[in-house]
Amino acid sequence: MALTVQQKGRVYSRRNTYPTCEFKYRVLDARRKEIRLMCIEPGSGPDDILRCTFRHVALIDDKPAYNTVSYVWGDSTKRASIFVDGKLLDIPQSSEKALRRIRKRDVSIVVWIDAVCINQNDKAERSQQVAMMADIYRNGATNFVVLGHDPPRSTKAALDSMRLLREVEIEDAMSDGTSFVDIVLNINGTLRWSLEGLSTEIDQSALAEFYSQPWFHRLWVVQEIALATYNICLFGQYEVELERVLMSAKWLVYKFEFLNFWTASSETTLA
Repeated sequence: MALTVQQKGRVYSRRNTYPTCEFKYRVLDARRKEIRLMCIEPGSGPDDILRCTFRHVALIDDKPAYNTVSYVWGDSTKRASIFVDGKLLDIPQSSEKALRRIRKRDVSIVVWIDAVCINQNDKAERSQQVAMMADIYRNGATNFVVLGHDPPRSTKAALDSMRLLREVEIEDAMSDGTSFVDIVLNINGTLRWSLEGLSTEIDQSALAEFYSQPWFHRLWVVQEIALATYNICLFGQYEVELERVLMSAKWLVYKFEFLNFWTASSETTLA
């Protein structure tokens, strides 16, 4: 018997490997604040079908170990298939791509992702789970911020610029005890650095392209990242701590305000 599934806009045919029945959600116990956790099985193939299992846990009773996901849904009409408990489940393509990026090569990983762990066809469950999202993100170990899957060529330059700003932060803190946070969040500190200048270069166009990604324009992410214990950004093959991304963004905003930072050149010296 042949099984044909559609994945990433292409059709794959596999024989005698998987059952063809569709996955059916089991009802959550709202009184116990149950959620579904997804255990993604290890793998590395770019086109293999994701396999995972669901587990119900009660937040009021258990202290489950899991991770959360922050991403952009995008066009919900674009669909992909995964296997949950050995059965086919149709999910948004954006969710499938995010899960594929998070998946580990050699070990399984447990995540909670809204579009899949919530039964989107059950309005009552959707409302109940959305009301619990603060608890869900607050209790997760790591929040994976999936910025995208096809980063532009300028991404490395943007991350290098963030690294340089981080080095300046450390250097300045060591020299006079002033922390980068004090400089960024304090107007007088910002003006002092604006006048004295920085001994480094950044690629402003690369940073602008990095911060133009749709994730940075999504309202829900504010709650997700604020509640999470730890955030790591995934952008194609790149990984960077969200703290560094936000600190660099704050610095650029202040430089723009006080020094008319953005110029016509694609690469500039902060001075």
